[in-house]
Amino acid sequence: MFRIFDYVPEKMKPTMSHFLERVHPEDRPAVEQRAKIESTHKENLDFESAYRIVLEDGTIKHLHSIAHPRLNEAGDVIEVVGTTMDVTERKLADEERERLRQVQADLHT
Repeated sequence: MFRIFDYVPEKMKPTMSHFLERVHPEDRPAVEQRAKIESTHKENLDFESAYRIVLEDGTIKHLHSIAHPRLNEAGDVIEVVGTTMDVTERKLADEERERLRQVQADLHT
């Protein structure tokens, strides 16, 4: 997460607010809503999400997260275990394939 979000571990301990600061403004409301549901949900539900982040230099990364909340005996979320993958290259390749497919379709019409 430090590498993906371009944080220096020795300089900070990232919080949820640090995380949300990096989330792309268009994706932030959905990510905030998901975080609120995850922190209060009383069921052991896994979740997946796709969203973008914006680094300090303006670089946009596409991310895919998979997570599993761990609950205590009272059913409260005590931690979330999961992984986040940088899928930017795959996303850009998919967009380029679609662009080329569209150009090819336009040439045949």
